[in-house]
Amino acid sequence: MPDLLNNLKPVVLCALLPGFAMAQVATATNENKSVEEVQVVLDQLAQNNLKGGTEAATMVMVLNADEFLRIPANGALLTRTDIIDGFKSGNVRFPCA
Repeated sequence: MPDLLNNLKPVVLCALLPGFAMAQVATATNENKSVEEVQVVLDQLAQNNLKGGTEAATMVMVLNADEFLRIPANGALLTRTDIIDGFKSGNVRFPCA
């Protein structure tokens, strides 16, 4: 009986390998899909930052915590509310997204 089991090991291994390979392909595909989904959100965020307005204000409200702070190159301290109000009024834009 042990000889029979030893002879079956390569057969079992060959039968299992395609399943493992397919699992790896599925995982890689899911990772690529996740990367693409994140890229879509980042692109949308960049476009909204360039346009400003209510779309950008909504993105700030959705994506940033209440305690969010931004310090631009001029050294001013902007809170989440400052940025939202600025986008809505048209005074705040991020020209380089």
